[in-house]
Amino acid sequence: MTTAYEGTPTWQSTVTVPADGDPGNGATLGAEPQESADRTAWLRYVLPVLNWTIGEDSSLSSLEPMYAVAGGYRATLGHWVWVACGAGNGSQAQLAWSNDGTRWTQDTSNPNSNSLFAVAYDAFNGLWICAGQADLSDAYVVTAINPDGTWIERSNAKAFDVYALAVNPSGVSVAAGEHDGTDIYAIRSTNGTSWSEVSIPGSAGDEVRGLCWGGPSGSELFVAVGGSASAPLIWTSPDGTTWTSRTPGTGLGSKHQSVAWNGRVFCAVSGQGESATSPDGITWTTRENPTSGPAFDYGYTKVAADPTGHVIVGLGGNWVRYSVDDGVTWTFIQRYPDGVSSTWVDLAYDGAGYILLGSSNLGNGIQAARSLAIA
Repeated sequence: MTTAYEGTPTWQSTVTVPADGDPGNGATLGAEPQESADRTAWLRYVLPVLNWTIGEDSSLSSLEPMYAVAGGYRATLGHWVWVACGAGNGSQAQLAWSNDGTRWTQDTSNPNSNSLFAVAYDAFNGLWICAGQADLSDAYVVTAINPDGTWIERSNAKAFDVYALAVNPSGVSVAAGEHDGTDIYAIRSTNGTSWSEVSIPGSAGDEVRGLCWGGPSGSELFVAVGGSASAPLIWTSPDGTTWTSRTPGTGLGSKHQSVAWNGRVFCAVSGQGESATSPDGITWTTRENPTSGPAFDYGYTKVAADPTGHVIVGLGGNWVRYSVDDGVTWTFIQRYPDGVSSTWVDLAYDGAGYILLGSSNLGNGIQAARSLAIA
């Protein structure tokens, strides 16, 4: 696939859709491909990024915002399940689950009121994991076998926030976040229930904002991204225990917010529209370093990727953009449809497609949009 074969967005929704997907300042949309070979790939991997089902505005019992979403395939159930988490409301943090990614049910078994910033499904151990804000004793971590069941709080070493979470196929989980006065606080588990402290090198003010697992076959590793207010930082680890600092792309001047593996490259993004890619997590190349225009105005908050079709999707300022050439060039697609009541806060790829998570702007609710996977 190449950037010549980019499509025009179509939103499946009952609300009025703007005819123009242009975010302004000269951004343009591509055209649907007609060549048969490329069209097959376009239909399978790009079209789902351009077609979304807008979910219900599901009611929750508090007005607190949502922060993160993840999906996991439950073999025992024979279908995918999605979990979303968010801010604390005085009695418990927001937790909700869905069997289709569009209709959501709030879970009320969350044992603590601290906010949850990250969620992941550990398929190896059959466990959902959420992590987030520290209380007086440790970072808040909860797990559940079933998201509609009982969530159990898990202890860890120190009372520092963790913002990012990743799990590898062998069931090794890593969560990391703020600086603890010596290094960046990170915790690791091989079963999701017992957590031990590990250290990621950093200076005061540095933090980890994004984590993922990926890499070439035989050389897979964890990649963590973050930094300070004025500089990105990147670290890698093959096992989640020993972490090595890597040189980020040149000329970048803001903290990385998120990272994803698309089957060929890692892509790290920042809030000022900056992005960088790496084939192995070790050597990084700057791809975007805007100082104006839509890429700068609607900088990234999240990035997700399809490791089979190699499409990378970014979210920022309620705009979605995508790349089909390993993050070298990007195309904006439709802003959320008129009438949708949510601010999009997270983006994930889960094997069944992409999902956008939103916090309702109309009150106490959660809303999501699912990309339409093509078989």
